[in-house]
Amino acid sequence: MNSEPTRVLLVGRDPQLLDVFATGSAAASAGAFAVVLCERLGQAPEYLRADRFDAVVLDLELLGGQGLDAFASFHANASGVPVVVLAGEKEEELARQAVGRGAKDYLLKSEGNARMLPRVLRYLLDHERAAEQLREREEFFWLISEGVTDLIAVVDAEGRRLYNSPSYKDLLGDVQALCGTNSFAEIHPEDRERIVRLFRETLATGIGHRSEYRFLLKDGTIRFIESQGSVIRDRSGKPSKILVVSRDMTARKHAEQLLATERYLLRTLIDNLPDYIYFKDTESRFVMNNLAHVQVLGASTPEQVVGQTDFNYFPRELAEQYRADERVVLESGQALCNREEPVVDPAGNGRWVLTTKAPLKDSSGKIWGLVGMSRDITERKLAEERLRQANAELAQSEEALRKALERLKASHDELQATQLQLIQSARLECIGTLAAGVAHEVKNPLQIILMGLAYLTDHLRPGDENLSLALHDMQDAVRRADSIVRELLQLSAATPVEMKEQDFNATIERALRLVNYEMQAARITLVRELCADLPPVRLDWGKMEQVLINLLINARQAMPEGGTLTVRTRMEHWLGPALRAEDYETQFRPGDRVVVAELHNTGVGIPEKDLARIFDPFYTTKPLGVGTGLGLSVVKKIIDLHRGTIEIKNATEGGVRVTLRLNAQPTKP
Repeated sequence: MNSEPTRVLLVGRDPQLLDVFATGSAAASAGAFAVVLCERLGQAPEYLRADRFDAVVLDLELLGGQGLDAFASFHANASGVPVVVLAGEKEEELARQAVGRGAKDYLLKSEGNARMLPRVLRYLLDHERAAEQLREREEFFWLISEGVTDLIAVVDAEGRRLYNSPSYKDLLGDVQALCGTNSFAEIHPEDRERIVRLFRETLATGIGHRSEYRFLLKDGTIRFIESQGSVIRDRSGKPSKILVVSRDMTARKHAEQLLATERYLLRTLIDNLPDYIYFKDTESRFVMNNLAHVQVLGASTPEQVVGQTDFNYFPRELAEQYRADERVVLESGQALCNREEPVVDPAGNGRWVLTTKAPLKDSSGKIWGLVGMSRDITERKLAEERLRQANAELAQSEEALRKALERLKASHDELQATQLQLIQSARLECIGTLAAGVAHEVKNPLQIILMGLAYLTDHLRPGDENLSLALHDMQDAVRRADSIVRELLQLSAATPVEMKEQDFNATIERALRLVNYEMQAARITLVRELCADLPPVRLDWGKMEQVLINLLINARQAMPEGGTLTVRTRMEHWLGPALRAEDYETQFRPGDRVVVAELHNTGVGIPEKDLARIFDPFYTTKPLGVGTGLGLSVVKKIIDLHRGTIEIKNATEGGVRVTLRLNAQPTKP
């Protein structure tokens, strides 16, 4: 009960009206009033603005001759506060008109009526409050029905629609046009009879039902609907209408169908994987298994395994090991990946699997179980064992291999000796080729000697200066012939490889001197571009001379019409990867200093098809009788013995370029 008094603004000059509100009977029957008297009509708006009032009582006597317009102006300033007018007998018509213009009621100012004023105000205010509550409820209902996405409908006892919420528009169109239509018309024919039966049962029992059914729309679209019915009773308490709150479940149904399809596909995938897949709860009980795992357990169906543990299918020691691993996963929340585990198949055979176990968590992060995935690796383990056995057998053969290597080394030494013999044979061929040149080199000095002897014989006189000059020339010629003969003898001698530090330029000069006559006779111009500060090179000068002479003779034969032979030397650093010659130790390593010699002739070049075979023994492009095909083969072997390289290719500017590379010796401090 509200303890605050009802506040009334009394606009009038009759002080007796105040007594009416102060009587005990009025207070007891209708509650307390707090009345404020306003004797002037023009002051009433100020009172209304300054304070709060529940009702206004206006004595029409204050209007004077202004009539209804004055009341309309007064009512407009009342700010929605209910107004009751008091009128004399002559003002009753004006009072009726005032009610028509907004007054809630009127009373004639007779003595009996005046005493009823508090009761009338109380009744009026109670009615206003009830009307306001009803309005608020109606507004609340409309706000709900306008704002919710659920479908709200009211149907009568015949199933005709009395009301449909705006949310029906997207489903059935204009909601105003639905009023009075059959609410069962859009229900799918297959569901209609069931829903009509539930509708009648609800009316008969007064108990609502929840139901699911389908709408078949005019365009052939099917929508899935979920509804809850509630009865509306008339004044006698008899069910007369049904309030139906529905929800369009089409999206959910489609999602459920899609989810069911995905679950089916996932289950099909899991069941057809060859790996063993299983799910367990926190007590290590099986929750789900794929077919491969069911088979390895020896069960008939996946359902048969549900609720069982590893202790039902494996030896106790294995089951305890599995349980311990799973406790680690469940307690730490971390997966155990790729663990090799032993298993026993239904036939009792031991096998190996590669297993991963990971925790399963719900949306809140709580662990509710684990998933295990195992792959049979028995064949791999057997292969590893076979490989270990093979390695053991291979280790047993190590001694035999070592002995074979010793025999191979002995064979290599024998092969090297044979190569030296081949080099000596090729040297004899070189000497034969040089025979003509040597003969000319020796013949000229001897001729000078003969001429000098003849001159001495015919003109020998004491103190003759010409005699002295002739003798001097004879001495130079004899020394030259002697040098050439000695070098030929040294070249033809069969000696082992003897490496010494040598000046590579001096070795090249000696070789050029030996073939000088050959070059002049063939009209070949020699161009020397020798680097002045080459570091020394370890070599057997006799065998290296054999290499150079062979290459120089080949150059002469490649220029039968004459030409130019350019001989260059330089020093460079090896920038390529480590290089090895076949059957020999490493030739060059990155950063090594390398002495390079190039012989470039302007001859006809070598056919491309022959370049790959020029170092093959007995392979030659020379005419029959000119060479044996052993020269370049021997040259290659000699260069290999010196841990060097030789490269022969056609030059882009014409002719052939031969490039020799030898390791340079460190510079002495």
